[in-house]
Amino acid sequence: MFKFANNSLVFDGGHTDELSYQSCKILLGFPTYFKVVEIIYAVEAIFTQHCIFTLVGAHYRDITLNGFIIEQNRVYEAHNKDILKFRQLERGFRLYLMASSFDQSRLGLFRGDFRQCFSPASDKIRVLKGPEFNYLKESQLFFERPFKISTNSDLSGIRLEGEKIEARQYDIVSSIVDDGLIQLTCNGPIVLLRCRQVTGGYPRIFSIIKTDLDFLAQYPMGSVVHFELIELAEAKLLLLQREQELKNMISRLESK
Repeated sequence: MFKFANNSLVFDGGHTDELSYQSCKILLGFPTYFKVVEIIYAVEAIFTQHCIFTLVGAHYRDITLNGFIIEQNRVYEAHNKDILKFRQLERGFRLYLMASSFDQSRLGLFRGDFRQCFSPASDKIRVLKGPEFNYLKESQLFFERPFKISTNSDLSGIRLEGEKIEARQYDIVSSIVDDGLIQLTCNGPIVLLRCRQVTGGYPRIFSIIKTDLDFLAQYPMGSVVHFELIELAEAKLLLLQREQELKNMISRLESK
């Protein structure tokens, strides 16, 4: 449905930020057949067939379709050889381009600005205690110190740099891991993302709550991150609120 210039950094089918990915699917009407990419860096994309598309996630100063500025979070029509151009990332880190078969009824549908549709991210990324939380020598230090997102991060995990957080030991019997788990290695914490491995042998000290993992996915490399410990009941409530916000967005779009 589209292709990118060779100097682009894009990943087929990726959705580290689940909220943006689901927003794309809602805007396009939950299509059965679609193409989606996670964009880290791109200058230009060319459509290869008639379709509808939307762009959700990181905010660019200008995105143009055949030279005309378009809005993010809105559904547009594209034809074969139409050209998208991206200019100057201003906010966030990951942008999602999703396209599906042409559907006249979806054209123009608009999610609105992220801050109008969803609760804004906390100043701190919220976590729950992990299975090996008790391996930490001084757990409170994890919340008192800032961390920086390392340039060595990749699709499988975000590596955090900062003052050393000490554990009683840095290995466990290889165990199941999940999205958002924070493993503690002797070289520092790693936040596991959605392209992670299925098991791991490092202590699972914390787990980022599902809603905040999407916010963290939009932190650029080099960003400073602070964490906050919450209880499971609060995490469940925040997830229920997110699900309701998505349902409300579907209702608003379908009523237009």
